[in-house]
Amino acid sequence: MNLRSIAIACIALQLCACTTLNPVSVDRAALQNSLNVADKVVVRDTSGREQSVTLTSVSPQSICHSGGCIPAEEVATVARYEVSTGLTALLIVGIVMFIALRVALQSGAAGFAWQ
Repeated sequence: MNLRSIAIACIALQLCACTTLNPVSVDRAALQNSLNVADKVVVRDTSGREQSVTLTSVSPQSICHSGGCIPAEEVATVARYEVSTGLTALLIVGIVMFIALRVALQSGAAGFAWQ
C-alpha cells in the first residue's frame, strides 16, 4: 500500500469519524432554542418516517427544510450532526504519528527497511 492510498484512507476516516449525531430536545418550547437555521439534522416523525434535512427555519410550531415543514407536534425525535472536536484532535494526532513513523521507517532509521 503506497503513501497516497494511506493518506486518502485517513482523510476519508477523518471525515466520517469526526461527525456525530447528537439528540436534541423535542419539547416545543425548547425546539427553537435548540436548533438553528442551516443545522443538518435527522428528524423522525410520529409515523416513524425519518428524514435527513438541512433546516431553513425553526419555530415552536414547526421545523422547515427545503422539502417542506414538519409540524412540531408530529416530531418524535431530532438529532443534529455536530463535529466532535475530541475525535478530530485524536484522529489528527494519530495521522501525524503514523506519517512520522512511516517517514522514519522509509529513511532506514533504527535499522529497519520499509518494503
